Amino acid sequence: MAETVRIGLFMNYKISVVHLFVESGECTLKYDTGKVVIPLSKAKIEVINDDEILIIKLSNSRLFRIQGIEIINKDRNTCLKIDPAGEALKKIEVEGSLRILPSNGRLILINSVEVNDYVASVVEAESGRLRDGEYYKVQAILCRTYT
Repeated sequence: MAETVRIGLFMNYKISVVHLFVESGECTLKYDTGKVVIPLSKAKIEVINDDEILIIKLSNSRLFRIQGIEIINKDRNTCLKIDPAGEALKKIEVEGSLRILPSNGRLILINSVEVNDYVASVVEAESGRLRDGEYYKVQAILCRTYT
């Protein structure tokens, strides 16, 4: 099993609604109880914090009230986008899995991703794409050290 790192998303913002888009590939939506699993493909999901209970609205009009969810990308070809509704924040794409929990009137979003994928994303975001190969190697070592 590969090493993973957990990253809190939008932690400095009080987000109470997010829209999730499965634009390509497949995901699985798993309830906090771990018992119910729903496969998702080309889906839109709205997650709302309603008094410490999550309201989940799927694109097919299904509605659920639960305490937490995890969305797991089936493979590397899956594109899951997050749009924090009502906030002046840009949409982001995530790999790996996404856990969403309610806490004190806001949503907590935790992205779990393989360490090597995380390092590659950080190095590219921090360095750009026009550097020498040795530069990327050094950046990857530094990033991995501090992860």
